[in-house]
Amino acid sequence: MKRLISMLSFNQETFDEVVASCDFSKIEKKYTDPATVYALDTVYGRRLNGYIMKASMLRHLLELQESEKDDYPFYFDKKEITRLTRFMDIFPDIENLNQKMPFIDFQRMVLILDNCWKDKTDGNLRFNKIILSMGRTNSKSLLAAVDMDYDFLIKSHGLSSQDFLAAAIDNSQTRKLYGYIASTLRALYSKAPFAKVAKQKLIRVLATETKNFADNNIIEQKSFNSGTFDSKHYKTAIADEVGELKDNEGLGKIKSGQVQTKDSKILEISTSYKDPTVPFKKEQDETLRAIENGNTELQRTLLLVFAQDDKEEYKSPETWIKSNPLLDSSKGEMLLKNLIDDRDEKLALGNLDEFLVKNLNLWLNAKENKFLELKEIEEAVIDDKKSKRIKDNTRDYYQGIDYSIASDNTAIGYVFPYEENGKQKFHLSQFSFIPWEQQGSIEAKSKRDGINYQAEDVKAYAKVTSHELGLINPDEVFNFLLDDFDSRKSNGQNLAFFGYDSYGLTKVVKAIEANAKFNSFAIKQTASELSPAIDFLRRGFKEGTITIDNDPILKKALVNAEVGSNNYGLYIDKAKASFKIDSVDAIVDAMYQAMYHFDGLGMASKQTAYDKLSDDEFLDYYLNPENGYI
Repeated sequence: MKRLISMLSFNQETFDEVVASCDFSKIEKKYTDPATVYALDTVYGRRLNGYIMKASMLRHLLELQESEKDDYPFYFDKKEITRLTRFMDIFPDIENLNQKMPFIDFQRMVLILDNCWKDKTDGNLRFNKIILSMGRTNSKSLLAAVDMDYDFLIKSHGLSSQDFLAAAIDNSQTRKLYGYIASTLRALYSKAPFAKVAKQKLIRVLATETKNFADNNIIEQKSFNSGTFDSKHYKTAIADEVGELKDNEGLGKIKSGQVQTKDSKILEISTSYKDPTVPFKKEQDETLRAIENGNTELQRTLLLVFAQDDKEEYKSPETWIKSNPLLDSSKGEMLLKNLIDDRDEKLALGNLDEFLVKNLNLWLNAKENKFLELKEIEEAVIDDKKSKRIKDNTRDYYQGIDYSIASDNTAIGYVFPYEENGKQKFHLSQFSFIPWEQQGSIEAKSKRDGINYQAEDVKAYAKVTSHELGLINPDEVFNFLLDDFDSRKSNGQNLAFFGYDSYGLTKVVKAIEANAKFNSFAIKQTASELSPAIDFLRRGFKEGTITIDNDPILKKALVNAEVGSNNYGLYIDKAKASFKIDSVDAIVDAMYQAMYHFDGLGMASKQTAYDKLSDDEFLDYYLNPENGYI
């Protein structure tokens, strides 16, 4: 992974310190465009924005400095800024097509950054993917319409056979998006200078498509539910409300078709949604990490996310401009009043999450019985280097297994107790074996579970079963456990406890019970048995004593997990069969004993979970032939 030359690294905690160390005085003198002014105002705190937007604005300023160097691959095109600005100056107001659109600062910033960063080698667009997200009714569709109109009218002038796309989840959303594009195009073509062009090029703005018959350029509308995107090479594609997409199949086809198309781009626009495991959220997270680390991985993705920093900001309307940038306009007073009224109504009805998601643009784990808040999960994630250091240097570790046969994954959970700055912590990790027999293929299994099991960032935490019929291979699982045990033992590490489901002994579990290497223990999967571990795990996330790998499978399982209760205590559940929580179940089994590690009651101290049993309970367990003692 390469860095963008000398780009700085930062995060939310170090942001102000990094800004203070920078000198942007030369940039401020040389670049006076609205985007750079907006960026300067943001990073210096003269304009209120959330952290993600602050990070993107700092990226812009740092890269302007880098662009002065010969070996930096991109430049900020002042001529394109002038051309785009002139177009915006004549663009019609969507609410009154006879008037010009009164663009405000953030809108100009979005359009300039989107269109005016170029590649030094060929002058083509730098950003081929734009992620744009903000609270509802803040002009996302307007900005998409400007982008499309500019590309169709101006940038494709003189080109032929260019395809353009307006897409959304369903037909009604697609028609709305295309309606913005079509109405503004009609207004532009009705007046000079474009009226003459429209006549010469035989341009027709129709209800379902816009076509330049002379050059064979076309804007078409399709829905992700009904449309196909194969064999198309879209110069510009607008994808609306992509936060609702459960997989990247449609977007993947659009992007793959753009590979050989000069100056192509896809604009992904959406608010947040209640399911934080969707690809759109993952793209945001990955791009933000790349920006923070100054990496080259996603240098052609532009991240523009207007969002609150914390859900508690629902109490502070003065901060809502972070997610609702249109508050800084002539409509701001009315918009703020409507937002407050909506907040109060949702609060009274017990539906505040809807306001947080759609109006404050916060991703939430918004299930009624959610095990954890999304923020608790995200804040527990640590980087790969730190994770490896903990897992390699922890003396005693704890394991649990959740074994399956066909549909469910087989997950091995790890708990690594460690201390950091005098604080007792637990690091969680998992490894899964993935069957696909019931779905027919690993591709279908991936789509059903919402996890691409063949992706590189997943392969470190999972293995697709080697069984020719797609079933879990028990020998493969057992050999993995043995190899892992031997490797850690040679590293001076001790498997203090291995917990498994006591119901139905599988071949793997029987092999483990017969193997003297494992300090194994059968755990009844009941609320009375597991409630203490579940409660401990939940409190650990809330108190910041739990850390986890940056593992897509584990993060999704934690999001999917729901918590229930009965007269005997807490239990872990899921809303749908396709919601994978296997790794959480495995970690709970490991935590069954790991929670006592620092109390001197864990397996490492030779006091075991057996000690929790009464004499009669222990005798019953000991005399059970299935448990391998007789």
